[in-house]
Order: sequence, then structure tokens, then C-alpha cells
Amino acid sequence: MIQANELRIGNYIMNYGGNNDFEVSDEWMLSNWDVIKYQPILITEEWLIDLGFEDIGGHEYQIDHDLIVENEYTDNGFWNFVYGNAYITRIKSVHQLQNLYFAITGKELIKQKPASNR
Repeated sequence: MIQANELRIGNYIMNYGGNNDFEVSDEWMLSNWDVIKYQPILITEEWLIDLGFEDIGGHEYQIDHDLIVENEYTDNGFWNFVYGNAYITRIKSVHQLQNLYFAITGKELIKQKPASNR
């Protein structure tokens, strides 16, 4: 479940059934939030590519030269968020990645191409 205070307009989330991903579109949606209806989207290699990251090998994906997301090589679904040469945190979902990217760069992280069927 996702709490409303974790989200910003523009974050990508999924309906609870897991069959439809969409973008948080406005303040009304956040102020009338129902945590039962929505769930986070887990980061996948496909999502990283859709968001504009480049595969640089070794399960690492890069954007803006200094920002890298790398798979932990475990089955727990966590990715390491690295900025410059500094490890920042572990993340698991697309909205967390979007929020960290915005906090560091001041830019939105949006889909570069339409989502394929997930």
C-alpha cells in the first residue's frame, strides 16, 4: 500500500488489481487518497528503460551521467540508488525512484515512450 504523503503529482502507480498503471494527475487525487485501491509499481529493467535510463551492463542503469540504479542481485526486488560515487539508499518502486530523482536534480522523471503491456 502507498500512503498519500509518499506521492507527488506525476508519480506512476498501479491499481490494486495490478492490471493498470497510471500517473497521479492532480491534487484532488492526493487529497482523496484511498490506500486500499493502489499499490506501488516495482522497478524493473523495462521500467528503467521506459523512464530514460541507459543499460550500462552488470544490471546497472544510468541517467544524467551521475545517477545510477543497480540491481542488488538478490530476489528481494531492491535496487541501489547511487549518485556520483555515493550510495544513497535502497529503493523498490517507481514512485520512490521518481521522488529521489526530483529531489536531486529538480527535474521530473517521466516515461520516454509509452508503457508496454505489463
